[in-house]
Amino acid sequence: MVGVLDLKQTEEWRFGREVEEYVIAWRKHQGLWIIRTHAISTGGAPMLEGYDGKDILPDILSGRDGVAGLLEIKGKSRITWNTKYQRYEHGIPLKNWLSYIRVSEKLGIECALGFYDAGIEDRQRSLPGYPHCYYEASLEIAAKGMREARDPGTLRSFKEPMVFFDMRHFKLTPLSDATGPKGAKPTPLTPKTVRPWETKLAPPQERQLPLI
Repeated sequence: MVGVLDLKQTEEWRFGREVEEYVIAWRKHQGLWIIRTHAISTGGAPMLEGYDGKDILPDILSGRDGVAGLLEIKGKSRITWNTKYQRYEHGIPLKNWLSYIRVSEKLGIECALGFYDAGIEDRQRSLPGYPHCYYEASLEIAAKGMREARDPGTLRSFKEPMVFFDMRHFKLTPLSDATGPKGAKPTPLTPKTVRPWETKLAPPQERQLPLI
């Protein structure tokens, strides 16, 4: 079992925290006020706790003009093309997805799911979106294109059940220097499985994804 201190020494944790800080800085630039729920210490992942259980908290609570919302921020080095379903996807653990739904319902605060995509190029396919971009959708909208995966291949790769989202349901924002916050961009992880066409990485020319 990997402890909390061990986890914080990993490249995955480093990239995830860089992404969270980058998106938080961008949110502030947009005029939102931020509560860093990801910084709450409960001996592991930040939790919403009650007398009969607890649930994983989304990363931040932000608000402006009397309207607040929860947001879970995920960092991805690249988007995935699912050949079976013929769509582009990002995914998260099923248990986290169910927790975010319960937290939103218990607190009465809408929650959204955001993916920062560093945009490592897949040279075999034309990827939708942009390098250095951000996808976001409310949980309700994200669920429209969600599929649950418990098959042996998924369990072998991720060690737990997952949910994958059709990114056409997410609002896409390219984080250019004009729209994104100032400072260094998150440094993506090198994919664990490097495809032959990814040995020479360069940003793809077009990655626009039409919203459904």
